[in-house]
Amino acid sequence: MPEAEAAIAEPIVEIREAGRQPIVVVIAKPLTIGRECDGLLLGSARASRRHAQLTAERDRILIADLGSRNGTFVDDERIDGPTELRTGSVALVGDAVIRRITSLSQIRDGQSRSNPGREAAEVLQSAIQRVASDQADQLPDLSALKPDHGTATIVFTDIESSTELGQRVGDRAWLRVLSEHNAVIEDDVRRHRGLVVGSAGDGFLLVFSSARSAVECTMSLQRRLAAHPAMCLEDRQLRVRMGIHTGEVLVDAGDIHGTHVNTAARIADAAEGGEILVSAVVREIVSSFGDLRFGETRRVDLKGIGPAQSVHPVLWDSAEC
Repeated sequence: MPEAEAAIAEPIVEIREAGRQPIVVVIAKPLTIGRECDGLLLGSARASRRHAQLTAERDRILIADLGSRNGTFVDDERIDGPTELRTGSVALVGDAVIRRITSLSQIRDGQSRSNPGREAAEVLQSAIQRVASDQADQLPDLSALKPDHGTATIVFTDIESSTELGQRVGDRAWLRVLSEHNAVIEDDVRRHRGLVVGSAGDGFLLVFSSARSAVECTMSLQRRLAAHPAMCLEDRQLRVRMGIHTGEVLVDAGDIHGTHVNTAARIADAAEGGEILVSAVVREIVSSFGDLRFGETRRVDLKGIGPAQSVHPVLWDSAEC
């Protein structure tokens, strides 16, 4: 038998994304796949942070969804449990196409394919057509977060000096820190009935229907992150800055837009690490019970927003390394 036709016994997959070289991976142990995970990192914006997992069981390769927003598909069908990736089957994770490899010829033939991005798009389009109504039910219902004609409370968060910290500890350690940081944020946002609208690297865009829920969530987040052992890097405390504002938003294709979204982002930019800054309108809304404490009011210029505005730091108990 020619070498090109030789069978491969090991559990091997090929993973293709547009704009990247194909990757061939031996599944020696469970492999997590996603945008931000301790495993194989994808570049697709449609991929969740921890999207799916590949596992080898004897001569089988199984793929399972990890609660991703956009789902995992095998042969155009959205899977709801561990599913075997058979020879000839195609799995879709975000925009990444995954195939099982059983011979050298599959790898060589695959290298000659001219447009993996188009191939991924075709698989994705087929999957979307098949589960369009189901997907609509899965997407966040932002309208539920607009109790008064589009009014919502917007929160931006990001890690202070994240680039410097990442360089100090190295990529692998930094990814573990980000994974812990992200898990804390996503858990607390769920518990306070908020919604993660978007994330980029170490930053999050969150939306709440209640200004009080937003403030209580950020206070809880600061306390949990300050006390989390993974947030102490070489005796330096990882510190997150947070900005909160309430106003009218525009909702389009699962995202939010408008001047008040920009205002919340600028308030977060003005915050220091470990600080929660709120706009005057948020302070007015949440002060009626008298149970929250605020630091000294300060005036800040919010780039591109207009005249200087008053912002108010929310006081919360801190912890040190």
